[in-house]
Amino acid sequence: NSDGAGINSSVGSFVLGNTEGFLAGYPFSNHSIDVSLVARDKNGMQNGSWYSLGTSPHDLLSPEEMGQIAARRAVSALSPRSLKTQKCPVIFEAPAARSLFRCFTRAVSGAMLYRDMSFLKNALDTKVFSDKLTIVENPFVPGAYGSAPFDDEGVLPSERLIVDQGILRGLFLSTYTSRKLGMETTGNAGGPFNLFFRNRDEASEPTLVSLLHRMDRGLLITETMGQGINLTTGDYSQGASGFWVENGEICYPVENITVAGNLRDMFLGFDAMAEDYDLNGVVRCGSTLLAEMTVAGS
Repeated sequence: NSDGAGINSSVGSFVLGNTEGFLAGYPFSNHSIDVSLVARDKNGMQNGSWYSLGTSPHDLLSPEEMGQIAARRAVSALSPRSLKTQKCPVIFEAPAARSLFRCFTRAVSGAMLYRDMSFLKNALDTKVFSDKLTIVENPFVPGAYGSAPFDDEGVLPSERLIVDQGILRGLFLSTYTSRKLGMETTGNAGGPFNLFFRNRDEASEPTLVSLLHRMDRGLLITETMGQGINLTTGDYSQGASGFWVENGEICYPVENITVAGNLRDMFLGFDAMAEDYDLNGVVRCGSTLLAEMTVAGS
């Protein structure tokens, strides 16, 4: 059955003028498609959804592909189980990993830092991730969703390292937040531009399937829910659903579980990333394996 589908298409222009004499603009476009399907068996119903977005309609998956993906996700989630409380490795599927890494971008934004509301305060030039991971910001990728010639204050951004082999090298600052911190703007009024995640060869897997085999036994998270993230302390607790994995193979779907940890430990516990990059947005990461989290169930 269908729980609905939608398509959105918009075009426009962003024009900025300020009292410093800046006046410029550029055209933009946004296109998206989403679908939500429902599967049923003797144990109840499960939802499966998917979406695709881009700056051109040619970037989007076809309606047929969208339906097939959503249907597979709905059917595979039927007859879920819970888990016993334990500590184990965890894989965040690419869309869930994107949400996880957005916690990082918020924690190193000027607004959080100058208000003393970030667990990564004073972390510049220190190790915040495993040394296997590098993050690059590039505002100038043609046709990319997070590209722009200037930020929301008219400041020219730059291609730069945010994380260099685990070391935090860049923050996201506007002119206002940079002054509050006694620093220079990074051209990020309005937030980060395209973020590309790069990891060492030994920490890279070509597919989610190979990443599952690397983990061997643990939890694959396909969806998180709730508001249990404290960026001031780094404490992380989210409701989750996904699949239990044994011997590198998906065994059965799980729901009604909670995954918990501290973001600082989770980021330092980065182990590997698959090349199934999620291109639906600014944070372009793949499915991500973390060394250990607490999984609470029945």
